[in-house]
Amino acid sequence: MTNNLATLNAALSVALRDTAYATWTSAEMNDLLTWSVAQLYPTHSRAVDPATTAITLVADTYTYTIPVSMQGISDVWVFDSSGNLITELDGRAWFVEGDIVLDQTIRISQATVDAYAGGSIQLHGYDKYDLATNYPRDEMVPLVLARGRSEAYRRVGADRERFKVWLTRNQNQNVSVNELLQFIREAEGQTQLLAHQGRVIQRPVAGRQ
Repeated sequence: MTNNLATLNAALSVALRDTAYATWTSAEMNDLLTWSVAQLYPTHSRAVDPATTAITLVADTYTYTIPVSMQGISDVWVFDSSGNLITELDGRAWFVEGDIVLDQTIRISQATVDAYAGGSIQLHGYDKYDLATNYPRDEMVPLVLARGRSEAYRRVGADRERFKVWLTRNQNQNVSVNELLQFIREAEGQTQLLAHQGRVIQRPVAGRQ
């Protein structure tokens, strides 16, 4: 099953015992899930296919736009105009200028551009998961749901009117404020436990001297 927004929304409504969306609307659950998935990076990141990050080197041009699909770059490979791999650049031959998320530019050394203009570079690195195209893997779903539950319960605890609605819906469980706090602690504990599982160790960036 694809772990898209609709699928995870249904799973979160079950986890919160609110499939009728009486306490949390479907739209709010979507927001909780989107936020939760965004929190996966960088500990749970996905490797970007370098074939999608090729940038042509242009003579006398040393700054290039980084593809929006990348949040972090680990290394850069150089290819000639025929697509043959020439070399992997060391950390002194390139660096990201500014904030990679906002500025998205990479500066390549003049020596590299002068030597390989007409060829290309491939960026190797990582990006976030999302709920539109790059869905989280199955093993990440429990963490996504745990974070969503934790935030959902905190919102109930901070809103008296919403708590009344939630309490009325859960009369058969006779839930008290203290028990709600226990639900919050349990969800947070599960989040902390799951956050250490399936972590991705990103390849370190080559040292710069």
